[in-house]
Amino acid sequence: GAFAARGVPMAIVPLHRVEPLPALPEHVVFRFDLRSDDDWALVGATARALAAAGHRLVPDPDQLLAAEDKWHTAEAFRRAGVPAPPTWLATAMPAVPTLDGRVIVKPRVGWGGRGAAVLDGRDQLAARADLRTDRHVVQPFLDHQATWIAAVAQDRCFALLEDPGRLTGDARRPRVLATDDRAAELARRALRATGLPCGTVDLLPGRDAVLVLEVNAAPRLSYPHLPRLDLAGPFADALLRHWGAR
Repeated sequence: GAFAARGVPMAIVPLHRVEPLPALPEHVVFRFDLRSDDDWALVGATARALAAAGHRLVPDPDQLLAAEDKWHTAEAFRRAGVPAPPTWLATAMPAVPTLDGRVIVKPRVGWGGRGAAVLDGRDQLAARADLRTDRHVVQPFLDHQATWIAAVAQDRCFALLEDPGRLTGDARRPRVLATDDRAAELARRALRATGLPCGTVDLLPGRDAVLVLEVNAAPRLSYPHLPRLDLAGPFADALLRHWGAR
């Protein structure tokens, strides 16, 4: 609807796992859902196939890797100097005091805390062969009551939400917050680190600092309980500008 409102025709074309890619226009907004490594393999292969066929897609394969693989995201943040929780592969943890306390082990791809486990330090992780793989990352566990979701388009943070959900992925109803300059600047820096023209950034607010948790390349666009919140419109504007259409 956001593209149509701007006079740009758009069609939703489902992509199926066992079928070849259908005929598509030059510009593609690539939407997906990641819940497992199988999903990740399909999404990555599809993005590469679209790019190889000459489509100008967002996210492209490089943006997809930087935003949706938590290990590559951590490396992108490190290179860009974006403050984020220290992150290690579960197979290559250093001997640092940070990992002697509570840690959280996360699948490298996925959302909503699915598959994450909170453990009492490296000793517990040593007993979990299912988590001690190169498909998992480890971070110090930072206890929190809520996260922030910053929406960024055209290098502007235009909305900030507070998500009361916990790591269990329970149903939640974010509320709109007033602009926070620290959060806005960090969200802009985080999105630039992944190369995306638009997206949402998950932040962890603290008493003394705000940390960046992750970037969402295919974020949620609407919240039924917030009918006046327009995320799709600014995202569409950012994509059109990115493609040189505006």
